[in-house]
Amino acid sequence: PQLSAVLPMNLSPDPISVLASEYPVAIFRQVRHFLILASALLLGVSLFFLLNILLIQKPLVASGEGMVARGGCSEANCVVHLPFIVAGDDLQRQTPTSTSTPTPSQSPTPTPSPTPTSIPLGDLGDAPDSLGTGITMTAYVTDVVAGVIGNFPSVYVSGTRSGPFHRAVHPGAFLGRAVSAERNADQLPDEDALTNLAPDEDAADRDFADDSRAAALGLEYSCAEASLTYTVTIESGFESGITLIDGPGTTTLPEPAEGTEVVYINAWLDLDRDGTWEGVDHCATVRRYSEGRGYWVDPLDAPVSEWVIQDLALSLAPGTHVITTTIVTLPITEALEIAPTWLRITLGDRLGGGQDATQNNNVPQSGRGPADGHPFGETEDIKLFWRPNPNIVPRAWWSG
Repeated sequence: PQLSAVLPMNLSPDPISVLASEYPVAIFRQVRHFLILASALLLGVSLFFLLNILLIQKPLVASGEGMVARGGCSEANCVVHLPFIVAGDDLQRQTPTSTSTPTPSQSPTPTPSPTPTSIPLGDLGDAPDSLGTGITMTAYVTDVVAGVIGNFPSVYVSGTRSGPFHRAVHPGAFLGRAVSAERNADQLPDEDALTNLAPDEDAADRDFADDSRAAALGLEYSCAEASLTYTVTIESGFESGITLIDGPGTTTLPEPAEGTEVVYINAWLDLDRDGTWEGVDHCATVRRYSEGRGYWVDPLDAPVSEWVIQDLALSLAPGTHVITTTIVTLPITEALEIAPTWLRITLGDRLGGGQDATQNNNVPQSGRGPADGHPFGETEDIKLFWRPNPNIVPRAWWSG
């Protein structure tokens, strides 16, 4: 006989019962999806408002000489004037005080002293500075155990022996194609993430934006013409505000062409390798060279110093320019064969790099900067190394 499965009546599938049993599950799923969507929407709105707050409250950034503006502000009331003050051995900003009329009170409270804010970043040198850091730093390693001590003015300090300080402003004018800013030569913060100088490690030459690609030809001869090549960038929109004036070492220029800006170049070469840029000597003659004529000697009978480029006025249009300048070397007692030498190039707004010629016991300008800093520009300190090349005459020195 055939067997057939008989389903009891009480176990037969009832569509209405099935629907009734699954309905709460469907409702739960819909509620869960709604909660997930609502949570995602709430998170998105929260992130939007958080980013909006962060963008409005940008940190202070340099926007010009003596001014700091908040990012995103264009109104005049967004600009805060912060005058430079010199306090101790540091350059600081004075906290601005409110100019609004205070609300009178029955019991006046004492006014707290201004609290120094973080000082503005600017460009400084990175040649070894034992006096500025207070720690002995080596300029050259020699056969003497201690080597040659470096006393180049790189650290910004108050007084007459300050390293040059260039306020970081854009659009600007600088050496090479880039410039980085720091608090001081031996202090953070620094846009390079490293200080220019690390005196505890006897380490110098750590500014990553020293990119002027400086090169020199003919440094190996005493009282001789040599050449120095470097790169200058003028950003679009930069205005130096310089009225061209005559001064020691300046070249008389015609009225600057329309669309150009005037900047001053000064340079120092430690040709006697004594760890300073203060060397001065006398040259009775000068040795000259040209490809067609070779070498010849002309009378000179003049003092020659390590201040090898003196107040060279350049009138330049926006862009990057390669400049070659003729210099005259000191009487060198020993040829600079395979020996490095420290070079400083400063692009700024003042004659003599902003230095007073009467400072430092009447020694000619030795790489220092003005007490109140430069409103723009850059200082690059470069250790030049001789690289033998039989195809180059005179010999060539290049950035290390």
